[in-house]
Amino acid sequence: MPHLRLPDGRLAYRDRGAGRALTALHGFTLGGASWLEVARLVGPGRRWLLPDLRGHGGTRLRAGAPHTLAAAADDVVRLWDALDLPAADLLGYSMGGRLALHLAAARPERIARLVVVSAHAGLAPAARPARRAADAALAAGLERDGLPTFLDAWTAQPLFAGLARRGAGPQRRFRRWRLRSHPAGLTASLREMGAGTMDPVWDGLARVRAPVLLVVGAEDARYRAAAERLRQRMPQAELVVVPGAGHAVPLERPHRFARVLREFLDATDS
Repeated sequence: MPHLRLPDGRLAYRDRGAGRALTALHGFTLGGASWLEVARLVGPGRRWLLPDLRGHGGTRLRAGAPHTLAAAADDVVRLWDALDLPAADLLGYSMGGRLALHLAAARPERIARLVVVSAHAGLAPAARPARRAADAALAAGLERDGLPTFLDAWTAQPLFAGLARRGAGPQRRFRRWRLRSHPAGLTASLREMGAGTMDPVWDGLARVRAPVLLVVGAEDARYRAAAERLRQRMPQAELVVVPGAGHAVPLERPHRFARVLREFLDATDS
């Protein structure tokens, strides 16, 4: 797996396929490998760039390096610069979706097309302290109990109940991906890249002129409301609600998600 040298470490990423490049940003505790099934189902004709975001997978940073959305966004831009991509297609799920929205609001000129799955553009000010405290408690639990125990509790949340539909085999694969991260990286990600620390970027989304696809699971009520709000901020956006899916749409319904993604990309390739 190639690595990109950063000022404070190195970014691990996968570079698969050929054609127009699509950069896919994963959710918390996952990694770039979590997109490989969707990439296969979308089919040939696409180049997939799959970074392991800060705190995750094979990406390694020096002690004390920031694990913020801004730092992670800089990593993505550095990757695009290294690969000579002045404007790029960007896909993000959950934490990766928040990062994609942050990057689109900050650097709209670098976004050719934007796909956001199960994400929001920042919490209301009154809700942020409680979320920061909750994430800090999760980080402390991870430090105290270790990664396997933390993952048991993390994946048992109602938010991820839909993953059980995939059966035991895929769930074992998802767990292997999650276990590739280093506990210290995940704790830093919780404390610095969580929803409570994110500066809201709702107002900045008006600067996004690229085609936008919003995807959310029909059973994910909170994020369906966020998707509707995102569509109001980006009138050019298309919203697709996937039936029989909760929060983790690409993992729960990969065939359906790949079809939705492929149709959007094919329709906007020109």
